[in-house]
Parts: sequence; C-alpha cells; structure tokens
Amino acid sequence: MQFHELKPIHSLKKRKRVGRGGKKGTYSGRGIKGQKSRAGGTPRPVLRDIIKKFPKKRGYKFAGVKRQKPVVLNISILEEKFKAGEIIDIVKLRAKKFIRKKDRLVKILGDGELKKSLIFRGYNINFSKSALEKIKKAGGKIEIKQKLRSTLPKAERPKKSKKTAEPEKKKMSKSVKNKEIEKKTSPKKEKIDKKPKDVKLKKILKEK
Repeated sequence: MQFHELKPIHSLKKRKRVGRGGKKGTYSGRGIKGQKSRAGGTPRPVLRDIIKKFPKKRGYKFAGVKRQKPVVLNISILEEKFKAGEIIDIVKLRAKKFIRKKDRLVKILGDGELKKSLIFRGYNINFSKSALEKIKKAGGKIEIKQKLRSTLPKAERPKKSKKTAEPEKKKMSKSVKNKEIEKKTSPKKEKIDKKPKDVKLKKILKEK
C-alpha cells in the first residue's frame, strides 16, 4: 500500500457555498429582495439631478442669458390714469399695477393722444420717438436717469462729469504705521548731555 491509495473511512460532506462579498450570509450583504439586491438595479443618484439643474455654456438645457424685456405702455393709458402735472416714475407705475415687482424696465410708446403735461422722473423708463414728440408738445418734462441702455437722442442725454483722478496714496505696512503712532503719542524725551564730567567741572570753575 502506498500513501496515495489511502482513503478516509467517513463519508465526504459537501461544504456549503457562501455568497461572495458578504461576511457569513448567502446574500453577499445585499439582503433578500428589493431594487438594491438586484444586479444592475442601483438607484439613480440624487446628485446627478442636482448637478444637471445648474446651467452651463454648452450643457444641459441651457438657452443662454435671458435679457429682461421692457413692459410696454402707451400714451393713451397714461392720459386716462394720470392727472396733469403729475410725476410718473417706476414706483407709481407699480403702485397703480401697470408693472409687476420684478419688472425693472418700462418703454412708453406713442399710440394715442396726450393732452396733459406729465413729468417723467426716475430711471429705466425708455421712450419711442413718437412718444417723445407728443410729451414735449403737451408741455411735459423728461427727467430720466438711464441705468440701462438709453433711448434718448445724443443731444438730450445728460453729460457725464469727468472726475479728476486723485493721486494714489502709498500703502503703509503695519510696522511702519505702529512706529508713526508711537512717535505721535510718546512724550518728548529730554536731551541728555553726553559730555564727560571733567569738562563740566571746568566750565563751572570758569564761570565762578
């Protein structure tokens, strides 16, 4: 008899196959049922939807920068709703519900007739050529400061005042600033004579 001919007396017991990836169970740490236990059944990540909501230049659902369109008002409406000599600005137009809170631009067109002299004041109110002519004929005034693109003709636009450039102040370091403050605040030190004692004695004797 040789070593390779030896056989065990007891019957061989097949080892239980355990799921791969888990510790001891047969489900590899996935559980029994549900979307997460299936192969390829991972749920959609939440971050992906959040990231896709942010617009990009060449990306997901990006239509470019949207410029705000002006709210159009005709002169005929202003003739009905406002009195002669009344001041019109964006605040009053919002109060009378001609424009919404988020609207910031207004354009007045020359459709209809204007007989009242109205004063337009404030900012971001634009006019068409026909509207400008009718307002001036009726004796109205335009005192508008255009924050956005101006529609007034070049001759009527307010001239920008040229500011003289002030000389730039040199920036001082903290250490230099602290030294200057100490000089101003510290009391003046009395001058101390550094002459030797023998010279002082000679002077005193000469005086006597």
